Amino acid sequence: MTEFDPAWGVGLSFLFVFSILGIGLGLFHFKIVDSFVSRKLIHIGVGHWWFFHLFLIKDPAWGLVGPFFFLGFNFLARQFGFLKAMEPGKGESNLGTIYFPMSLIALVAWCGWGGLPLWVAGVGIMVLSWGDGLAALMGRAWGRHPIPVAWTRKSWEGTMALLVASFLVILVCLFVFAAPLATYPLWWVTAVGKAVAIALAVALVEALTPFGIDNLLLPVVVCGLLQLLV
Repeated sequence: MTEFDPAWGVGLSFLFVFSILGIGLGLFHFKIVDSFVSRKLIHIGVGHWWFFHLFLIKDPAWGLVGPFFFLGFNFLARQFGFLKAMEPGKGESNLGTIYFPMSLIALVAWCGWGGLPLWVAGVGIMVLSWGDGLAALMGRAWGRHPIPVAWTRKSWEGTMALLVASFLVILVCLFVFAAPLATYPLWWVTAVGKAVAIALAVALVEALTPFGIDNLLLPVVVCGLLQLLV
């Protein structure tokens, strides 16, 4: 069987990411959502880029093409304001759109040259995408109880959304990718315990990190703990 050319995987991944951007831009342009919501929807969607790397690209050198491109693209969009659907809200100094591709760069390199399994990195990115994205959306919509720390404006409601989303993402990924490696009965019980422990650690990190730095820290925390526990 002929191996899939990673260049095609990169091309398809670009098509996917620009499709997600197009959807976000459309929702914002037609005033269905504001820039905060469109940015978070793009944040959630773009994280699924990792599946292109996991199944089609695989090669780390090729895998770095997209994240480096979008690091520059997002920086220019932020500097010159040509992507209104991804701009921070008024009064925000969040650099999450810059930190997100930096996280992808770090994980691609960690997998390619540091021995991290691709699926483990994928769990980190899915937690960042779904957990962090839903935390922001839920916190904005229903956040009534702020976390009592001076350097962040996050809420307990948003943190709970991240906790639940992270737990579900980690558990599903463990069953899909790690279950075939299990060699003992009742493996699923320990899988639930691991998912709870990692989700709690992620929720703590997200709750206490300001300025979008959680976009850098969450995947690293998830991947590090998975390496230790699985």
